[in-house]
Amino acid sequence: MKKILLLTIFMLVLALVVACGAENATTTQPTQETTAPVTTATHPITEAPKTTTAVITTQVPVTTTAPETTIDLLEALEFTYVPEDRGYHLVGYGTWEGSELTVPSEYDGKPVVAIGDEAFKYCFDLVKITLPDSIKSIGTDCFWGCELLESVTFGNGFAIIGEAAFYECYALCDIEIPSTVTSIGIAAFYGCESLESAIIPNGITEIGMLTFADCTKLKSVRLPESVTDISDHAFYYCTSLTEINIPQNLTRLGGYAFYNCKSIESIHLPATTVEIGNLAFSNCGKLTAFTIDETNPMYASENSVLFNKDKTELYVAFGSPTNFTIPSGVTSIAQYAFSDCDTLTSLSIPASVETIGYRAFSDCDKLTAITVDAANPNFTSIDGALYNKDATTLIAVPGGIESFTFPASVTMIGEYAFYYCRSLKSITIPAHVRKIGMCAFSGCTALTEIVIPETVSSLGEWAFFNCTNLKTIYSETRAKPASWHKDWAYGVDETAEILYKEAWSYVDGVPTKK
Repeated sequence: MKKILLLTIFMLVLALVVACGAENATTTQPTQETTAPVTTATHPITEAPKTTTAVITTQVPVTTTAPETTIDLLEALEFTYVPEDRGYHLVGYGTWEGSELTVPSEYDGKPVVAIGDEAFKYCFDLVKITLPDSIKSIGTDCFWGCELLESVTFGNGFAIIGEAAFYECYALCDIEIPSTVTSIGIAAFYGCESLESAIIPNGITEIGMLTFADCTKLKSVRLPESVTDISDHAFYYCTSLTEINIPQNLTRLGGYAFYNCKSIESIHLPATTVEIGNLAFSNCGKLTAFTIDETNPMYASENSVLFNKDKTELYVAFGSPTNFTIPSGVTSIAQYAFSDCDTLTSLSIPASVETIGYRAFSDCDKLTAITVDAANPNFTSIDGALYNKDATTLIAVPGGIESFTFPASVTMIGEYAFYYCRSLKSITIPAHVRKIGMCAFSGCTALTEIVIPETVSSLGEWAFFNCTNLKTIYSETRAKPASWHKDWAYGVDETAEILYKEAWSYVDGVPTKK
């Protein structure tokens, strides 16, 4: 009886304890609307110190509209560990979606030190990106084609901008290149149409090829004295550029460096510049004040014309000359010397000139007359066109002419002879012509038809390149002669007809398709 009583008391106590525990659980259990208890996260980045990037917190409310956490970001982006850099490279944006991104400074307990090649290539929605202090470089083609990217913020100590890093980032208008940058790759800002100014930090020694090419709204550039080389096409087609300083230590200016920079009005080159490439300032119509330091050992300038030191070689005429007389004593006119000079109407060549480079007067749409001193032993002019002395080779035809008649002495049409004579509407090549040089009629956009005589035994490549309105080419030969260049018709409109002797005939003196 005593045992039964003790057992009953024990059971009553046990039931009371269970009931109390259940009541406590009901009053303390958190719901989804309250703060989650602090726990230890299992992701390896959890213990990272706070930075200006997003920071993981363990007390984020569990809702469907919660902001993106660092854990979410790290899982979306793609990283690769690079042992020699002792850190990770961000190599792709993976599944990340958004318009603004702050790149994490760490991954898996180690620093993110670089953004790899093509990491954000064609990330069309990216508008703004902020890099942490840990990132020191961005790779080749990193942001290529990010058309909406407007702003990039670099961290402290950033050093290297890779080749074509911001290629055709059309909206990029706000970028400050840090003073710590030591290298800017070729074509780094090519086609950044909204970029209006650029300040290059001290320590950069080269503005690479195509670095700012096609930045059509770029108005001002400040170069440090450390720059010694402005490479080919560096500021090609920067049509709005008005302000740029040329460093006093510049040694080389590449070809086409400022080609078609139509707004530049003045340039002064220092004594250190010993190499200037072809067409460096071609088509700079407002460049009327060009000077070079008098102590320069290679070049001299006079009336905005660039010469070699003793002024026997004329390299290029700047500004907007109309009636230009080449100074007596000049023995050589360089290739492209007057190319693209759209104000030039007449040109006089003295007796002293011995050599003339190819395309020296090409693309001069208003040029109607080239005259040569009768005492010149090497060249002559007939009806405003330039020939060799015995007038057997046609060298250059003024770009502004509308029609042309060959003298009976001509047997050869030289290379680029009619190059971009855009006003030339018709021409008859006589039977005494034996050779037609490379690109001889290239760019004659008003030509609609032409007859090639049977006597032409040599026809150069690209002879009619970009003759966009040339619809019919009549050849008096039965088929293409083997001596004609295989690419003689390259660049002719695909709708144009090339008719050989059996496919056409003269009707009342007019070539007509049968």
